[in-house]
Amino acid sequence: MLQKDIIITGLDRCGKSTLVANLWTHYNKMPYGCNIIRGDKMQKDIVPTDKHQHLYMNSINYAFNNMKLYRDTNTSGIRLYDRLHLDEVVYGTKYRGYDTSDVFKLEESYVNSFDKNSVFLIVLVDEPANLVTRDDGLGFTADIAEMAKEKQLFIDAYSDSNIEQKILINIKNFTIQQVFNKVLCFVEDTY
Repeated sequence: MLQKDIIITGLDRCGKSTLVANLWTHYNKMPYGCNIIRGDKMQKDIVPTDKHQHLYMNSINYAFNNMKLYRDTNTSGIRLYDRLHLDEVVYGTKYRGYDTSDVFKLEESYVNSFDKNSVFLIVLVDEPANLVTRDDGLGFTADIAEMAKEKQLFIDAYSDSNIEQKILINIKNFTIQQVFNKVLCFVEDTY
């Protein structure tokens, strides 16, 4: 039975959704199938209040619980998470103003119960000046200095993550296809 959970996260405008779509196309041709879980849908419209912080933590818990449920019911397949908990570590702290330290405790409680070689964390970053050229108006900021802070927060969150199979990719030197190939090799070689 094949089970993989691949979490793709990182800065706005780094190609996360494009990478997820390319991986879905690749893995959905396999006999075990592939699902996409959109973590960014959980983040929409969260305002900085304790109530919403609690709701978001419940959403993260729900996502990790679904990972566990798939595994406990012996459901084969690949699950791609388009953004998840590290986004809230960065954006919850920076823009919503609340403490997100419990996210890593929650991550650890679930990840430690899984086969460590079947959970993957892919973090995409880029140079802020490059991100500005791809501004789609949907990101939190278009300010280069603020993007540099966000980049460092993602790098720090990557370092703090309890997921053992993880890779940080600065996309500045890669094409979309090269990033896809790098991630595919990382995930396939690890399992």
